[in-house]
Amino acid sequence: MAPQAMGRFWTMLAHYHGQVWNGNEVKYQDAPKLTRSMRISMEDLKLQELLVVYPGSREYALADNIRAVPLAKACGAPAGI
Repeated sequence: MAPQAMGRFWTMLAHYHGQVWNGNEVKYQDAPKLTRSMRISMEDLKLQELLVVYPGSREYALADNIRAVPLAKACGAPAGI
């Protein structure tokens, strides 16, 4: 994917909270891993946090300010759903 297209893709998924930019990525994997594009997006878009939403049940850190988050938690569903 061309760098300009990748930038547009991440810009669509980044959102602004006050003075903080956060990003989201959706993965359909049991255990997402840190990727080069995540690091590049954090740097290029100056994101404060990146959440990688996945269909698992455990939240865990992938790197500083990059976390894998279960879909249910990201949607605000009660525990166990």
